[in-house]
Amino acid sequence: MERHTLGDVDIYGISPVGAIPYEALTPDKDRKNVVLLHGAIQKGGKGGAGTVVLSRLTGRGIDYLALGHYHSHTAAPLDERGLYAYAGTPAGRGFDETGDCGVLILDTDDLSRPPVFRSVGARRVEIVEADLTGAVALTDVEDAVRRAVAPLSEESIVRVVLTGALPPEAPRRDTVYLDGLLRDRFYHCETVDKTRLLLDPASYEGSVSLKGEFIRRVKASALAEDARDAVIAAGLSALRGEEIPL
Repeated sequence: MERHTLGDVDIYGISPVGAIPYEALTPDKDRKNVVLLHGAIQKGGKGGAGTVVLSRLTGRGIDYLALGHYHSHTAAPLDERGLYAYAGTPAGRGFDETGDCGVLILDTDDLSRPPVFRSVGARRVEIVEADLTGAVALTDVEDAVRRAVAPLSEESIVRVVLTGALPPEAPRRDTVYLDGLLRDRFYHCETVDKTRLLLDPASYEGSVSLKGEFIRRVKASALAEDARDAVIAAGLSALRGEEIPL
């Protein structure tokens, strides 16, 4: 455990990350104390490498416990004197780190004040849904996607998730084409098709047609439901003479 003094503030931390030597943390309660630790918090217990036991840090005169591990912003009281917080990540680096990212600004003149969150990321990572329910033409798909991304900044990194239940005759969701539709608008954009197939098997049971036979065979196969839906959608596109991206 190391201590560094900056004016009337003592800053404690440990490196490299490992099991925390709690007994070595002895802040002067008459000074302002900031402690930096890394790990997943747990309320009690002995803890170990990769964990921070909050109950072993209470009553020690800590004003601010700055934690690293989780990439989202969280703050809560540590004890009657101090609080602990995860600042999160300064900028989103993937689609598991969406929305506002930034830092926490601490006022060391008055550590009783809660830290202030400040967004510093040049770009936000965003995931939006485009509901295609009721789409009957490619223009309907395009319009739904444009509505979903309309509020977003041009500097955003965007994933558009296509949702909704669509009949077999609905327009094909060409994610490569949709990516190209938005490529020049955002720093990065990608499209993921999560639509479901709206299909009534009973309507094809007595159908004496290639389409009916195809759907019955796929429905009777051992494929998982989402795979069956994908095969049916691709097969019906082929029967309509459309090109199927593989």
